[in-house]
Amino acid sequence: MKVTTVPIGPREVELTIEPDADFLAQAMRQAAQRISRYRPVPGYRPGRAPYALVERIYGREIILNEALDHEARNIFEQAIREAAIEPLTQEQMSIASQDPVTLKVRVSLVPEVTLGDYKSITLEPKPPISISEETLNEMLEDIRRRHAEVITVDRPLALGDEALMNIRGEVEGQTVINRPEVAQDVTAEMEPPGFAEAIVGMKAGETREFTLSYPEDYEDKELAGKQVAFTVTVLRVSEVKLPPLDDELAKLEGEYDSLEALRQHLAEVVKRNEEQARRAQEIEEAVERLIEISQFDYPDVMLHDELDRLINERRVMAESLGYSFENYLRLTGTNETRLREELTPQAMRNIARDLVLSELAKAEGLTLSEKEQNDALNAWYFRLYMTYGSQERAQEAAREMLRRGAMIRILSRALSEKAATYLALLATGRHEEAAALKAGEAPSETQESAAEAQPPAGEAEDSAQEAEA
Repeated sequence: MKVTTVPIGPREVELTIEPDADFLAQAMRQAAQRISRYRPVPGYRPGRAPYALVERIYGREIILNEALDHEARNIFEQAIREAAIEPLTQEQMSIASQDPVTLKVRVSLVPEVTLGDYKSITLEPKPPISISEETLNEMLEDIRRRHAEVITVDRPLALGDEALMNIRGEVEGQTVINRPEVAQDVTAEMEPPGFAEAIVGMKAGETREFTLSYPEDYEDKELAGKQVAFTVTVLRVSEVKLPPLDDELAKLEGEYDSLEALRQHLAEVVKRNEEQARRAQEIEEAVERLIEISQFDYPDVMLHDELDRLINERRVMAESLGYSFENYLRLTGTNETRLREELTPQAMRNIARDLVLSELAKAEGLTLSEKEQNDALNAWYFRLYMTYGSQERAQEAAREMLRRGAMIRILSRALSEKAATYLALLATGRHEEAAALKAGEAPSETQESAAEAQPPAGEAEDSAQEAEA
């Protein structure tokens, strides 16, 4: 077999293959037998007609196509051995010439990754965590409101009250907010800014219409920067009587003997959350540094597939909110072509992250323990359940995704996140924790931090959107 390799793009080649004449002749004789078996030649038993007669009846091209279809896998595998390449994907093999028989096939190659010196990455230690009195006081106020006595009153709505409302919001005639009979505390922090001021003074049964804008950095991207026309009807006004800030409040909240014990518990919660946020930040900083000092090359098909995944993620999100994907695009003022362009930097970053972390896992011999595998699968299923809101639908989606091979992706992502956590531990000098993580014996704090650090794109990444793909 003669094989010629021509590069045609990043990590993509075109193979030109000329099969050996003897191999091809044998394959065509066997193909003629198969043809005459399921399309018997009169006067001969199925599969027994002479080759020359089969060729005269059906033509050489039919026999050649049958032979190549049957031997395509063997031909391709021999060709990649001859070319010494490692394929990622391939297109269908085509016949470029019949005399001599010459085949062509485009092949995307596995990515090429050269890790930088990851052991030289260092991160500056962050200062000790301090919990402000203001933070604790805000948390205590939230607890007071949770245990407050709520009394319906017949007077205009004031700041600090609770309002039962119907809220509807529209953008260019399309409903983007529909919250019937929602109870909310009326505070200056209500979103969007100005909402509380717009409803203060309303009485039960009153309806007001007003227009407000959401901040550009609002967490709900569908509403961020949008000017929304609100229609609000107040159904009930309730006065909120807060309990005293004393030991009795602590006992109402849980098994705390005193207000001071409750404050200590809250401080521990804040400290733990802050520690997890710091670990997540360290992980992302370390991964960014690794990407910067590493080299990698990958075929265009990987970028195309990642963009498809991100687009499908938006599609599932829109449908979970009750919108068609077309309406979602219209509301966000874009189309699928522009959305793919906007998502390209994120897709490229996701690919780079996956490549360097996968390579790091290989370099360090990182694997997932049985417990880590189970934890990853349980977390994945929980995200499915939260996405669909129904155990039956989540189980149905999980079965379909596992049938399509989702487990490989789930465990691969879990291993990448383990590699990311391991890298951050090395960079911050926590070598004992890194060794424990490598052995699958990481303390729960490290494992929780790794979970917190998982990137948004992959989250309900690949849970619902994979099921809908």
